[in-house]
Formats: sequence, C-alpha cells, structure tokens
Amino acid sequence: MGCGASAQKPPEAPKAASTDAPKPAPEPPKKTEDASKPPAGASIAAAKAATGKGDAKAKAKGGYEAQEPPPKVILPGDLKVPEAPPRPCLYYYPFAGRGELVRLIAAVGGVEIDEKADLPDRAPFGSPGGWPCLEHGSLKISQSFVIESYIARIAPRFKDVTPAQRAEDAMFCKIKEELHVGYREMLSIMMADESKKAEGVEDITALGDKWFPIIEGRLPAEGFINGLAFPTVADLAMLNVARGFMPFGAAYLLGGYNVCARFPKFAAHVNRVAGHPAVQAYLSKSISMEDDPLGLREASVSIGDAVEVRDRGHNLEWKTARVTAVRPLQVKVDGWSWSTSWDEVRRLGFKEAGLGDEF
Repeated sequence: MGCGASAQKPPEAPKAASTDAPKPAPEPPKKTEDASKPPAGASIAAAKAATGKGDAKAKAKGGYEAQEPPPKVILPGDLKVPEAPPRPCLYYYPFAGRGELVRLIAAVGGVEIDEKADLPDRAPFGSPGGWPCLEHGSLKISQSFVIESYIARIAPRFKDVTPAQRAEDAMFCKIKEELHVGYREMLSIMMADESKKAEGVEDITALGDKWFPIIEGRLPAEGFINGLAFPTVADLAMLNVARGFMPFGAAYLLGGYNVCARFPKFAAHVNRVAGHPAVQAYLSKSISMEDDPLGLREASVSIGDAVEVRDRGHNLEWKTARVTAVRPLQVKVDGWSWSTSWDEVRRLGFKEAGLGDEF
C-alpha cells in the first residue's frame, strides 16, 4: 500500500434482480351505464320514477307515479265505425225518358243508386224546373248529359276508360239526346192535335233516316264501340234508343217506324249489348225501360190483335196472347181459357221485326 494513500472500501457487488417485483396496482373497474338510471342532473322524482323506486308515501300522495296515466280500456261503445259514403240519388220519373241511360250506366258500371220521383225545389240543383237531377253527398247537379258523365266517372267498371274512349261515349250520349228531343216534340204535337198525326209520322221517319245511317257507320261489325270486353256508355246509349219506350218506342209505334228492320246492323249491335251479362241482369228487372205511362200500347191495339204480355215483378218472360177487349184492355194468353189484364202489353210484331225481347 503506497505512502500517504487513504484506505478505500471496496465496492459492493451488484444485487441480482428480484423475481418478486411488485405488481402494478389494478385499475379501478370502469363504470357501466345503468339503463335503469336516469342521466345526471335529472330530478329526484324523475330518478325514482325511472328506477321504479320510491316510497309508499309518495305513491299514496299521488307523487311521481301519478304522472303516468293508467292504460285506457276501449269499450265496444267507444269504437267509431266509419260511415258508408252516401249513394247517389237520381230524381226522375219511373219511366225511361231522360233518366234511363243514367240507370243503365250505374247498373253496368257498378254504382248503386237510389231513386226518388219527387223533387219540389230544383233550383239548388241548377235547374229552373226540369229534371233529371242528381244528389251525391254535397253535390247537386242537373242536366241528363252531366249526370250521365258523372256516374260514368265514378263507376268502378269504367275507371280505366281512356279520354279518347270517353269522348266517343260522350258523342253517342249527345246523339241519343238529339233523337230524344226530336221524338219527344213530335209525340207532343201528334197527341195534342189529331190533325197533325200524318205530319208527325213523316217527321218521325225523317229524323230516323237522318241519324241511323250515321250511327251504323260508327258501329263495329263485332264487339262493342270502344273495342273493350264490355259495353261502355256509347253502347248503352244505343240500347236506350232502341228499347226505351219513352219516347223512342212510342215514336216508333205511332210513326210505324220499324228501326231495326230498316237498320239491321244497328239491331244486331243492340242485341249484342243486351246479351252482355251485366246488361241482361238490368233488363230482367227493369220496370222503367218498358214503362208506358200514357197507355199508348193499349190505345194502339184492337180486338183480335196478336200481342205479348207480362206482369212486373211476377212474370218476367213475355207470353203470347190475343186481345179480347179494349178499354179496359184484356187479353187471352195462348193456351188459357180465360181473359185477364196485364201490366205490360205490346204488339207481337215488334219482337218479330228484330227489336228483341225487351223492347
């Protein structure tokens, strides 16, 4: 050891790493949101209401739970059944006239209508006194063409008819109206003045010969006017012209005008329309189509004439018969031994001329 050197303590050997190193302190568990607890800041009452906790005193005093109304019990009397929409109501006479096409359109188009033959005040319907008129809910309208067009518009069967097809329908409606006005005026003159009958016969023929060639030129050889699988308003208008007794049939009768014999294409089309199931169903129960309020059929027959008869709502099929008395009119049905009166009597010749079973 050198002179003057201080004694030094030798360094300690490093200690080996301990295998028992202290573990890190565990992290506190994360708080999960309790769906049953309201968010922070909510009122105590809301907190109790949300957790379903609370004391009996709060319940008894109508506290937080009083804010939740009890479930409502619906009784049968509380249920409101929606009211069915009102049905259109047609105001008109119970014969064909200017109301028959409306009835046909409704029946074939699938619209149920009511009918009334009394309407004292027609001004609210836009009419100074004439009819038909129609009421449907708040709607009040007059004029036959307007009513025909409206019923066709709301008819389920006609909902897909195109604008072009509706235009064709409207044209035939107006042709029907032209014939109706002409024949009605002629009948009025002939019945009011005996001396005008010969002139009236000529006028009936002239009007028919003016229009029916035009009509036949628009009719198809087969099917219906608008080319659909069912008749539309145009077809029904021509059926009305052929078989509605007032005023068409009455004019043909008094004028001796056999329209179907003169115009076989028209007759064939009308019979085709009448054979459609929906039309056939209407004709089988219609009273207005054949109605003769003036008794013109009865006045036009003589004892011994061949006729057909039926009763409304009882015998729908026509029976052949012979006239045995007039004023009152009585007939003897073929095969019967006694005579009786009937609701409807028509000359047998109309059917044989091609006017069909429902003229």
